[in-house]
Amino acid sequence: MIKNIIFDLGNVILKDSPSGILENLKSENWQIIKSKFFDNWNELDLGGETLKEHLDNCRFAFQVDETIREILLNYYKYRPFNREIIELMNDLKKINTAFIYYQTIIKKLMNI
Repeated sequence: MIKNIIFDLGNVILKDSPSGILENLKSENWQIIKSKFFDNWNELDLGGETLKEHLDNCRFAFQVDETIREILLNYYKYRPFNREIIELMNDLKKINTAFIYYQTIIKKLMNI
């Protein structure tokens, strides 16, 4: 019997929809923001930098206003849940399956 299941957050429990978040930014620079912030976050994904460090490391050639900065630093709050996975988790919970919520940290796991 399976007792534990590990679910990744990005594009599993949470749908990966940065373009949807960017549409809410109403910024003429959304394509640059997408390219630098969302399309290039290997170090962030591996736990090598915080969201704030990642945003600072993007080094935009324009001033990022506070509203956009707040959205980028809290982008995960704006991502929709994958309802099918949530339903599966609820079904599994009914049969006493434990969950480990796992953010991709392969680099750190390899050092254990």
